[in-house]
Amino acid sequence: MRATTAIVILCAVLGPCLSAWGAGFPENWKDQWRLVSGEDLATRNDDGSLEVQAAEGRNCWWLNTEQMHDYSVTARVKFLRAEGKYSSFNLMLRSSGDTWDKRNGFWVYLRPLYRGLHIQKVMDGKLDTEFEKRVEGIRPNATPLGEWMTLRCELRGTNIKVSLDDQLYLSVTDDDAFPILSGRLAFGFGDSHVIVSDITQTSLDEAAKLDGVTYSYLNRPTRGDGTATILTDGMVNPREDQAFWRMLSDRPEIVFDLGSEYFVTSIVLRAFSSPAVNIDSADILGSADNESWQTLASIRNEDGRRADAEHEIAGPVRGVARYVKLLLNRPAADQDVELAEVEFFGRTPTDADREAAAAKTYDIGPEMPPTTDAAEADEHYWYLQSPHARFAVSRTNGLVAGGWYLDHATRCIERIADHYHLYTRAGDTDADEYADEVIERRDGPAGTLRLVCTNPALPNLRIEKLYTISDDGRRLVKRVGFTSTSDAADRFITHGTGGVLVEQFRRGGVYLGSDRGLGARLFADDVTVPRQIGTIGAPNSKTV
Repeated sequence: MRATTAIVILCAVLGPCLSAWGAGFPENWKDQWRLVSGEDLATRNDDGSLEVQAAEGRNCWWLNTEQMHDYSVTARVKFLRAEGKYSSFNLMLRSSGDTWDKRNGFWVYLRPLYRGLHIQKVMDGKLDTEFEKRVEGIRPNATPLGEWMTLRCELRGTNIKVSLDDQLYLSVTDDDAFPILSGRLAFGFGDSHVIVSDITQTSLDEAAKLDGVTYSYLNRPTRGDGTATILTDGMVNPREDQAFWRMLSDRPEIVFDLGSEYFVTSIVLRAFSSPAVNIDSADILGSADNESWQTLASIRNEDGRRADAEHEIAGPVRGVARYVKLLLNRPAADQDVELAEVEFFGRTPTDADREAAAAKTYDIGPEMPPTTDAAEADEHYWYLQSPHARFAVSRTNGLVAGGWYLDHATRCIERIADHYHLYTRAGDTDADEYADEVIERRDGPAGTLRLVCTNPALPNLRIEKLYTISDDGRRLVKRVGFTSTSDAADRFITHGTGGVLVEQFRRGGVYLGSDRGLGARLFADDVTVPRQIGTIGAPNSKTV
């Protein structure tokens, strides 16, 4: 067996509240719920309950319009018919995705015939089998027909609990690399006759506006707010008083002291200006000591009005911090920036809040030794360099452990790591480059690096890696080849590469699909689960 793939690595810069609703379905309930799958099989009864008769092989799903982070859902249901294997009442928690078939979320389903109460994680329309292994639960008693049951789900951060008639049956923590922390609610039916008296969704994001906030400017405004009090005085001041940064000046940077540590749930920026040409986006960073900073969120201005008006830019933050740094981005360098008010909402952090904040921490992978400024090699890495770019390659496993854009003296790549899937008649095996072992470095032309590796999970396979700086000096080309070292039965291996950018390059960035950069665009901060950008197999299509 002999296979070779090539990877090109580009060194380029890439009013919160507590709310609830329920108490039956109003006559205009379809204004709040949208049919996203199947047929409209629902009938609203005079008492406000919803009755659905779905024949065998038929189903229907409705999705609501409100996105929440932490919430509870309570549904009162009664089965009148449920003799099929897939007869069920279903909830989809924290649902998101461009289409229903490609949805993400947590699927909770009640199947009376098999005394089944289950929860599954769905990513891009597919079940996450690893999540299922982490679910702790007990099987409910048989569910009789014609009796009301109360199904309740509670989501706090990465923790999820599912109860039936006030008894806890399922609990799980979504602790993988792509936790689902927000989304909408959907409900559905399959092959059953069910009545739902009401569905009540209650936000658990109890938060209040934070008072006593002070601030200082790192890049002072060109005019306005000379006393550094305007932004937190609770009003949108006259335009001549609000903070103003002239075009082509340094990017506005402001540090806020919240007074103590809070779980910041959201932020609101207000100004009087032309919304379309004021602030384009804002990066929010948090710190416990005003020295070490962690990106918490990035919010964007969606207001395209060009006439002067009072407007706001708001979005979720969901991070724990005492100090918050606000960085304002212009739509273009020759645009002014105006800001009149900044409001923070939050609460004293609970253990669940800290877990939710930790789940958002930027994860670059397993710990590796730090890189150095060595010219060609140090104890842990070889370095390939041109006048424009520099790359570090691990002496242990051949993994690319850093990439620098020298024209701007900036690191832009944290990791580039391969992963493998081996198909054999005896079964399949997954492995990754972190477990590779470099057994030989071979001679090659100047400016190249050639390694021979093995991987314990891939016996009788030799992995050869060739690294070359491109002619323009701005890219690292890595070629990977596989050679069988035994007469083992037929095997087939697939190979992929994943990259992790330095956090400040990813936050606020945009992924582009298609080979000309003109296809699908996806804001990096919207990516919480793997997403396909561009057509699979097309040049430069990618999963992010």
